[in-house]
Amino acid sequence: MKRSKTPDYCDRVVFGVPLVVSQQRHGQPLPQCVLYAMRRLRRAAADAVGVFRKSGVRSRVLTLREQLEADAGLLSR
Repeated sequence: MKRSKTPDYCDRVVFGVPLVVSQQRHGQPLPQCVLYAMRRLRRAAADAVGVFRKSGVRSRVLTLREQLEADAGLLSR
């Protein structure tokens, strides 16, 4: 019989963490960076068409992801 390993999210703060775990940690339904992005889009891009049509440059997306993980990790400690 194979034992299933419970996932460990200690090294992750935003990406790859289930929303339930994030809510238990921070008391908010979504990570702070996601809430900020939603507020920003609501204000700045309310009338824009096709905001999510074009994919980002992979290197830039990875850089932003790493920055968000690092910044969120500092705030949660």
